[in-house]
Amino acid sequence: MTYTSDNDLKMFSKKGKVKASLINTINQTSDGRCRTMKTINPIISGKFYKRKKKIRYYTAKMHDRLFFTYGKVCESKRIEDQEGYDNSKNLTGMRKHINELKKLIFYPGKKADIPFIGKKTAIFEKNMAKFYDFSISSKTYKSKTDCYVFLAKVKNGTKHSKTVIKYMETFFDKKTFQVIARNYHLSHSGTMFDFDVKMDISLNIIGEKYVPEFITYDGQWDVPFNKPEVSKFKISFYNFE
Repeated sequence: MTYTSDNDLKMFSKKGKVKASLINTINQTSDGRCRTMKTINPIISGKFYKRKKKIRYYTAKMHDRLFFTYGKVCESKRIEDQEGYDNSKNLTGMRKHINELKKLIFYPGKKADIPFIGKKTAIFEKNMAKFYDFSISSKTYKSKTDCYVFLAKVKNGTKHSKTVIKYMETFFDKKTFQVIARNYHLSHSGTMFDFDVKMDISLNIIGEKYVPEFITYDGQWDVPFNKPEVSKFKISFYNFE
């Protein structure tokens, strides 16, 4: 689809001060199969880039890879040809990481191919479900959409290392059962890597289509061969056609 988005990404020091940031507006134009993206009013601060305009931070690289495109991009009609298709065996490097990240975002509760923690993301399997309290309630989302709300929350007293998904709240439109919002908290501490991430995702209805309305990220992580990173970003989407 054709749309506009506002992006605000900030990288923080250990003391909580902003050390680099990216703010811009994106206009995407689509003919239904092929799309192009134009960046408007980019504001860069700090050492966001290395030499030759290479992004310095891994979080920022992931953000760029997920939400920005360069040049003309045309999508295949065959789902197995699309990058989001679950075929991790044929993916490596950043593409593999993106694919597994998509699982956590769009298929939470499914096992992800991530060393040491992949099995812990499958929270509905018998060996993991015992650590959670599950509940269903009714709420009105943003005072306009009647929803069923499914909540998965780690039981009190559960050892931190036993789980990765600490909290997950999903809003389903009562009329269609479409997911229209999800809030979740992921956290892990280990010898190989540490992370603590919170994300909120909200959708809106344009005609008969569900489109992203905003995404917020607040997280920190420490992975091998990379410096620890603390960052926040928010993206708002509008002017869909």
